[in-house]
Amino acid sequence: MSLPVSILVLVLAIAALAFASHFFVANAIIFAERTGHSKIFTGVVVIGFGTALPELATAVFASVAHHPSVGVASSLGATVINLTVVAGITAVTAMPAISSRTLKNEGLVSVFGAVLFAAGFVVVHLSYLFSLVPLGVFVVSTFMIIRNSGVDTGYESEVPEELSSKSLLVVGTLCLGGLAGTLLAAQVFLDAALNIADLAGMSKVMAGAIIVSFGTSLPEIASSVQAAIKKAPDLAIGNALGSSFFNSLVAAPAAVLFDPSGKIGGVAFTSFFAMACSIVFYFMMWSGRRLSRSEGAVLLMLYGAFLGYYFLG
Repeated sequence: MSLPVSILVLVLAIAALAFASHFFVANAIIFAERTGHSKIFTGVVVIGFGTALPELATAVFASVAHHPSVGVASSLGATVINLTVVAGITAVTAMPAISSRTLKNEGLVSVFGAVLFAAGFVVVHLSYLFSLVPLGVFVVSTFMIIRNSGVDTGYESEVPEELSSKSLLVVGTLCLGGLAGTLLAAQVFLDAALNIADLAGMSKVMAGAIIVSFGTSLPEIASSVQAAIKKAPDLAIGNALGSSFFNSLVAAPAAVLFDPSGKIGGVAFTSFFAMACSIVFYFMMWSGRRLSRSEGAVLLMLYGAFLGYYFLG
């Protein structure tokens, strides 16, 4: 497949990926609201994890194809995008307030997930068996977030109710259809991205950290812009944090778990950068309980530095 054709397929796959994941999330939100879940739950679990499905799908497919480093790099690259681009856009456009619950739950888990992966896979060089540890942490932390996701009127009253007249069975079926479309588009997208990397003389790890991660992060970017427009920036922050610790605790370990014989290499910088971004972002949230426009600009510049390392280094 020639480079122009590969680029065309990549663009079409990104569009299909964005549409399918958005379709899934839209119906999942209706399902969550119809069953009485809080907006914190909706923002972190439904939107955050739902929009991270493309990252998980591409990480698993890359691992199955014996490119686990690509899966790890794309997952951690997406974490960097969530904590810099998604959060930066939200801060610049809406200056969101940060609740104490967000700091204690989603914020800490996001930092812990990034640190755990960097320490376990990069420093200690643990692989297959250790990949089960982040997954266990994810299950426990998600349970704690759901249990503590009660109503927080100071941060949830901004979001309008958008309920649907469809039955829960129909909504659930539509969710599954969106999930199937996401998985199919993710496979096509990954193949096109790796083909472009080969034709352009780019390393597969770089392709994962830049091309694949950006394509799979488009749902999060779109969701953050939409949340800011609807004057619900708390959902955008929940989206960024939820997707980040999903990527660190599920998607990246899954890339190791599905190819236990594969060698993970070339992901140290991306891993430590994701960890640094999570720590910087947490202290920004903690310092003033509100993200300022200047802090948003700093986050966007951090992503510029990330790109600069790969393209110039």
